[in-house]
Amino acid sequence: AAVNGGETFKSIANQVQDKMTAAGYEPVHAKHPGEVLGHRAIKTPRLPFQARLRGFDAVSLGWFKLKDGLAGRGLGRQSPLWNTQEASDHRAHDGLWLVEPHAGRGPVGAKWEEILVIENAKARWLDDMPPHVRQWSQISSGAEYRPAYE
Repeated sequence: AAVNGGETFKSIANQVQDKMTAAGYEPVHAKHPGEVLGHRAIKTPRLPFQARLRGFDAVSLGWFKLKDGLAGRGLGRQSPLWNTQEASDHRAHDGLWLVEPHAGRGPVGAKWEEILVIENAKARWLDDMPPHVRQWSQISSGAEYRPAYE
């Protein structure tokens, strides 16, 4: 709704962080490289080796850092990162976006990821009923708890 209403990625990321904090959770995704709530899906080359940097694919991390840096300087297209930084202070642009909030409280945390499709500035979830939403729906309707993969 926020993307379709024309809100900026920065504004949406700030709202998510504010809601998490108000509910007593820490927005742990802000500790992720790039402080991302989400990022654009990219295709990476198949290399005979997989370089890792702090546990992340170094090729992807480098590409995101470069593109975000250029966008922050007003060069090139908008940032492929979705966060609370100035480079994300723009409306959504077309592509596949991996939206992955991380919430934490004390030593416990949770992360989930959904794919948001943005076409012609309109957003929709790739799957309206992913496994975890289906599971929550079962629980809220009083059905017996079952693993989400069933």
